[in-house]
Amino acid sequence: MVSAEQIIFAVNTSGTLVIGGICLLMVSSTLRNLQDDAIMEFTRRLRLAILVLIVYVSYYGFYRTFAAGSSVARLPLYFLLIAVFTFVMWAVMGFEGVADTYGVSNSDKLERARKQEDM
Repeated sequence: MVSAEQIIFAVNTSGTLVIGGICLLMVSSTLRNLQDDAIMEFTRRLRLAILVLIVYVSYYGFYRTFAAGSSVARLPLYFLLIAVFTFVMWAVMGFEGVADTYGVSNSDKLERARKQEDM
């Protein structure tokens, strides 16, 4: 009999992989039609972050299923987790360029607020 923990883990892992795959396809298909360099750079970074997250979840599923007792198999989990964090932060930094290009950065919001106060 399968325990509730294993069912929840399987549903969570498969859901994350499916959603990540769909997001990866959406971002990849959007990247082809873009002309703006700032948005293209952000979507490239986002695509890499999603891909690394999919690899992490896949390996985590493999680890929990086949290599749960092995301490050597645990090491790639730590490295992949660091890579996920790094790529997500890199994608966030790419969004700064989009925000600056289209005027939605914090400095632009503060400047608009100052202009409205002066009126």
